[in-house]
This record gives sequence, structure tokens and C-alpha cells, in this order.
Amino acid sequence: MKTLYIIRHAKSSWKDLSLSDWERPLNKRGKRDIPTMAKFLQKRKVVFDLLISSTALRAKKTAKGIGEGVGYDKHEIKLEHKLYHANAHEILKIVRAIPSQNKAVAIFGHNPGFTDFVNELCGTDLVNIPTCGICQVDLAIDDWSNALKGNGSLKFFKSPKTI
Repeated sequence: MKTLYIIRHAKSSWKDLSLSDWERPLNKRGKRDIPTMAKFLQKRKVVFDLLISSTALRAKKTAKGIGEGVGYDKHEIKLEHKLYHANAHEILKIVRAIPSQNKAVAIFGHNPGFTDFVNELCGTDLVNIPTCGICQVDLAIDDWSNALKGNGSLKFFKSPKTI
């Protein structure tokens, strides 16, 4: 059994329009939501073997905040540029390349790819994973390379507004 947590980055700021999309920082709400979601995971006794984040600033900050909140070393976060605005097919390729020894993995990235990915992986019809939203997907597989469309089971979908 493998467990995948799909975590959309926290709310970002559009205050400085001179910044590229990739450089946008978190806004106040985003900074406030990260500890809320980390505490939610901590209460569920979630322990990650690996965190993988998009290289966009807002995704990296979300990964670091969630990681710190559950006791994961922020220096061990793997950065994956291909997660930056990846589509569902690209996300699946990244997931299928996760080393087999990792049982509980979180990926941090962006919509619409993340919502599409969860829907394809689990056969669900989520409309939108909001900022800082988390989906837990269980996969009855021994190796990540066996992850396929339709073989995931959505265990929970939570956002800051639903906690």
C-alpha cells in the first residue's frame, strides 16, 4: 500500500505585479492556512517519507511549512521543476518515478493539474482543490511505477475552510 498526499500551494500574493508567476510569495491568508493544515495532518499522525515540491516559491514555502509542522526536515524536500503547472499526465509520470521504499509521499503544486490528476487517479469529479487543499489517495500497489489512472482511492479531501 502506498499513500499519496496531493497538496495545492497556499494562497499567493498578487501585490507585486513585477514578479513572475513563479516568484509570487504567499499572502497573509496563505501563511495563516499552512499551520492549520499542518496541525490537521499532525492530528491524523501523518508521517511523510518524502516531500516533493514544485520549484515555484509559493509551492516551496507551502512544502516547508507543512513539513516543519509535521516534523519533516525542510532540507530533505525534493524540488521538481516539472511539477510547475504540470498536467495530470505529467504528474502521473512524476509519481511513477518515486523510489519504491517511500510509502507516504506528499507532492506540492498547482491547479488545474492537481485537480485533474486526483480525478483521473481516483475516478472522482472534484471541481477544484482550493489553495492549501489536501487530498489523501491510497494506492493498493507495492511500487509507485504501478500507479495508474483509476487505481487510487480518495480517503479524504480537506481545505482550510473545511477544518
